[in-house]
Amino acid sequence: MKNRVLRLTDWLFLLILLLGGSSLAYGQSATGSLFVESVDDSGSPLPGVTVTLTGPGAAQVRISDEQGRVRFLGLAPGSGYMLVAELEGFSPIEIPDLEMVVGRNISLQLYHESAVVECSLGPTGVAPLLDDRKIATGVHLLNVELDRLPSPNDPWALLPRAVGVLVDRVNVGGNESGQQARFVSNGAPFMASSWVIDGVEINDPASRGASQTYFDLAAFEQVAIVTGGSDINALTSGAQLNLVTKRGTNSWRFSGRYLITDQSWQADSDINPVDLGQPGPWNGGTAQEPIVAGASIDNVDDYGFDVGGPLAEDRLWIWGSYGVQDIRVFRLGPGAPVPDNTDLENYALKLNGQLASNNSGVLFYHFGDKVKDGRGAGPTRPRETTYLQTGPTDIYKLEDTHIVSGNLYITGLVSYVGGGFALDPIGGLGTDPNLNVVQDQAGVYHNSYFGYSTERPQEQAKVNGNIFFNASQIGHELKFGVGYRWNEVSSLTSFPGQGLVGKAQFGSFFGPSGTDFLGWAYHDIFRSNKFDQWNVLLQDTITWGNVTLNAGIRYDLQQPARSDAPQPAARFADIPAFANVGGDLGFDWESISPRIGITFAFGQDRDTLLRVSYSRFADQLGTGFFSALGVNPVLIQYFYWRDDNGDNIIDQGSISLLPGLFGDRSSVPNRVGPGLDPALTDEIVLGVEHALRPEFVVGLQATFRQNRDAIVSDPFVIADGIQRPVARSDFEQVGTVQGTLPDGSTFSEPVYALRSGVVREAARGSLTRNSDLGSDYTGINLTVNKRLNNRWLLRGFLNYSDWAYQGRSARDIQDPTRGIGTVNGDQVLSQSNGSGTKNEVWISSRWSANVSGMYQVAPDRPWGFNLSADVHLREGYPIPYRTSISGRSRFTNSDGFARTVLVTRETDSFRNDDLVRVNARVEKEFTFSDFGLTVGVDAFNLLNNNDTLQTEGLVSSTYVDNNGVAVGSFNSTNADFIRETISPRIFRIGARFSWN
Repeated sequence: MKNRVLRLTDWLFLLILLLGGSSLAYGQSATGSLFVESVDDSGSPLPGVTVTLTGPGAAQVRISDEQGRVRFLGLAPGSGYMLVAELEGFSPIEIPDLEMVVGRNISLQLYHESAVVECSLGPTGVAPLLDDRKIATGVHLLNVELDRLPSPNDPWALLPRAVGVLVDRVNVGGNESGQQARFVSNGAPFMASSWVIDGVEINDPASRGASQTYFDLAAFEQVAIVTGGSDINALTSGAQLNLVTKRGTNSWRFSGRYLITDQSWQADSDINPVDLGQPGPWNGGTAQEPIVAGASIDNVDDYGFDVGGPLAEDRLWIWGSYGVQDIRVFRLGPGAPVPDNTDLENYALKLNGQLASNNSGVLFYHFGDKVKDGRGAGPTRPRETTYLQTGPTDIYKLEDTHIVSGNLYITGLVSYVGGGFALDPIGGLGTDPNLNVVQDQAGVYHNSYFGYSTERPQEQAKVNGNIFFNASQIGHELKFGVGYRWNEVSSLTSFPGQGLVGKAQFGSFFGPSGTDFLGWAYHDIFRSNKFDQWNVLLQDTITWGNVTLNAGIRYDLQQPARSDAPQPAARFADIPAFANVGGDLGFDWESISPRIGITFAFGQDRDTLLRVSYSRFADQLGTGFFSALGVNPVLIQYFYWRDDNGDNIIDQGSISLLPGLFGDRSSVPNRVGPGLDPALTDEIVLGVEHALRPEFVVGLQATFRQNRDAIVSDPFVIADGIQRPVARSDFEQVGTVQGTLPDGSTFSEPVYALRSGVVREAARGSLTRNSDLGSDYTGINLTVNKRLNNRWLLRGFLNYSDWAYQGRSARDIQDPTRGIGTVNGDQVLSQSNGSGTKNEVWISSRWSANVSGMYQVAPDRPWGFNLSADVHLREGYPIPYRTSISGRSRFTNSDGFARTVLVTRETDSFRNDDLVRVNARVEKEFTFSDFGLTVGVDAFNLLNNNDTLQTEGLVSSTYVDNNGVAVGSFNSTNADFIRETISPRIFRIGARFSWN
């Protein structure tokens, strides 16, 4: 692996030399930009103005061109910048206290007069928030918001502050920290999300949308959450999280923290008994017992520090950080709360060097480790079936920026991410037969669980550049780039005991008595997949008077492949060792994504901006998508077993093997349809922003998205002796499911199955192809953003959205049995499968709002203090009541299809409580010469709401054939039970200290 990294490094530096140096990364960069235009009192450009920028690093000097323009690119985010503009015959202009924002631009227009000095920024020198070069939508959270607003130390907890982002969980005081949340963004699914730290992409190559590592927010200067727009750096339409760590400056600085959250400061969970699941025909007349529904905190310790400064002033700077989160919580378990303990350790080191007046470089290392004792704890996963998760992730980056001339910047970057982790069941992975996994008739697992280990390394190299030139009165900022990323995922799934898994809930359908249960025997499973990603980017920012035009295009090539994967023999059944053969998977994803945006600035002070943009996005590849394609068999043998004594142990004498192997994909492999392409998203954004003051901006924005070419898999069948993908004409109605919903209303939904003469292949191969399926999204947002000024800051939004399924035609929905996502106009639901037990979270809200802010009370008085709050509201997530006939249709018919039937009129006919979450903080700052101390108290879920987050949606039903005869039933004993509420109020106390 090291040799491969060295080869990439050598290749990149050779390319840098050929191009003449290296420069600014954009979009997902870790920097910001400053654009300055100098004019005289008549508005004519002033060439030859000397503009000096000082700040965290070495001073930079530029001379304005014939249009009076100067650019400072690749500036480290943060405060403390000062700009001075000087020209003989004119008084100098000085702009102090500029703050750079990651991925954004500051545009200053300076008015020079020979007698007096005027500056468009006004007497305070505050840089305007409006950015007429902005090409992305989203939110940029600055250091003051990360430090001063109440929030757990968890980047997923920041997501609700971005417009249109909906998350599957509510983090109260750290009870969900150390777990990756699932989320959607403005009509984009979770798998379209991406993660970047200091310019390095760290998307999990196996699980699209997830991060390779975990984080310590105290290490970051800023966090940007981009949700759309015309920036060509974004391949996908999902939320792009850009995290930028701090850096050393010309002054030594040290800061640290110690925060503690304890169960003794936690309120009681006040769940009214009438809100619990009530008995009825939907759950067999079972009443819900009192529960502790939220994840309660035992103790959370959060501590760490960071330090940085000059090794050689104006030449070399160093910065490092260290942070630990020790998280002890209880999850809802079967009968009693289950401990869930997580330790997160993070440290980072960064070296910034000014190698020459026109060249700078960065060396960066980040280490993130997670040790979790109790992963997977929940109502069906007692202690012995939970996981001990381990596995650190290392991130290395080398970056160099070269200013070839005042009009040409080049940046080169190479990186390596060494990801991977292991999930070891607490019950063990030994060969003792008593460790065989059993799921009892109530769905609860026993004895142990399967194990999983994986390695997920990735390498990245990219070169980006900027060229500036003027054509008459029109300015051009041409951005270009080429990038390469290599990803590999290998994994081993191991089974305890003899590799047997018993499923007691299928019992009564199969054996002569209720104690004859179904099970299956496995071999351990090894997989190895990889893919390459290439991209070429080109974008021009054209400025002409009050008009700014961004036009760009990107080309992407994503190439999957599979390595050879030897499979061991099964320990019990007659499954021999064999090998999965690697090679090409028969498709490459190519996409061309145009982007265009135009901004009009109105008013003498350009304080109103009108924006219009169009963008096309494509899906990103991940091994989780293509690992089941091609010849990749997993061999399974079914068996019966008896559990007469009810001890949930598979006794060796009670096993009766069923003839034949099932799940062998070698004879009928999963295939790829001709011209398989990534799904596409087209986006149009309309917006207007107005600056009430330079530091106070309000906006109104409408986003329209069309997601199309969704990828589906059509199983192969044998029809009239011919093998082909299943079609709509293969299905006929075979009966209905009938029952009663928790509100007392009844349902009767038709059920379809394969007609006579059509048989699904035992190997269950499928054809993966593009379809006409898709969805449409409309979002309207009202936003407000006020930077900290005059003792207060404010950020907030109000969002209304409609995200509905479209293209559900007879050709693309073969089985007419009604399920989630099969009816045009139904709201799109995104089921969570993130860390923890979140299967009954169906993400979908038509409205949401968030307001966060801070007010400094009497800051000049000795008793002064700060008050801050973060308030989040949204519509409750849906409860898609549904019933299951999967067991009957899979085993007693020859159909082979599992079915979950939606039994409500629409996907969101029923919803959980609307969510109201209020976090607040009060803090007091003390200053002693160069030392600062801040002590504070945070209150999470201040109102102590117990809003329901999850409700069991599987309801009982009777299966009736076409003659009206009841031929089966599905029994749910916990339908409409509350599975989770927001955790109760809890307080956190802590101290932050700093020295400079």
